[in-house]
Amino acid sequence: MTITLCSIHAAAQYLKAHEAELHGTVKLLFQPAEEGGAGAKVMVDEGAMQGVSAVFGLHVWPTAPSGTIQTRVGTLMAGTDKFLIRVTGVSGHGGTPHLVRDSVVAGAAIVMNLQPLISRETDPAQGGIVGVTLINSGPGSPNVHAEWVELQGTVNSFSTSGLHHLKSRLEEIVTSTATMYGCKSSIKWNSIAYIPVENSEAIVKQVEQVATQLSQVKHFEYLDRPSFMAEDIAFFNDVSEGAFIFLGIGNATLQTDQKLHTPRFRMDDSMLPVGAALHASMAMQYLQDEQQEKPHASSSSYRSSTEL
Repeated sequence: MTITLCSIHAAAQYLKAHEAELHGTVKLLFQPAEEGGAGAKVMVDEGAMQGVSAVFGLHVWPTAPSGTIQTRVGTLMAGTDKFLIRVTGVSGHGGTPHLVRDSVVAGAAIVMNLQPLISRETDPAQGGIVGVTLINSGPGSPNVHAEWVELQGTVNSFSTSGLHHLKSRLEEIVTSTATMYGCKSSIKWNSIAYIPVENSEAIVKQVEQVATQLSQVKHFEYLDRPSFMAEDIAFFNDVSEGAFIFLGIGNATLQTDQKLHTPRFRMDDSMLPVGAALHASMAMQYLQDEQQEKPHASSSSYRSSTEL
């Protein structure tokens, strides 16, 4: 988030300095609570997108070489929801397993029973993820069967209907499996499920036009498949034409090619001006193109040569 804020702040300074050249209004969306809080959805609900006809955003991408732009038309990223499953049994001494209702065994069975949701119920061409990423049964003791166990994870799909199907089936499997082991279960979902990120062809083409004219951009690449990661900019794109892109920061020498969401992540700071230039240039190019489409518009054109 801090990286994106730096780019947008620099873009804002450039746009303000060139305000007389703008053929319309530019809104800078400082999106909060991206990781699970669906800040973009809250902003949409509170009117931040009113009057917006196009939206552009980016995310740094360490698996792409520094200076590379990656995106695609249509679905770019998956929709997702987070779950918290709690299985409650009857605790007891490790020496009397026949007197307990083992929540840990029930939880382990749930993990295994969820696997066919992808391998046997999901079209391989469509894909999906049901991932249990955390298991916790409390502090406990080695010679005591835990009364409860919690399973956390995510469900991901490239379509909203696919996400709904996986969530519904997960609930059925959790309930029936816990019951089979004499346990009770409950499931909590995130307050807002993320929808897939859908890119507009028209805005993506403008991104390509702008990016290939910027000297700081080394390569523009169309991805052949979407990412199973999710992003709440999807809620912006849902109410307006939009394009979301990945800005490559991968540089083995600088060790900025490490994965996202890991302690090893590092930023290639030389890409911050590139992000700023992309934001500023996209705003100016879009407004220029809109102006030209109006009757009696000037024939002059804006060339994306923004240097920041």
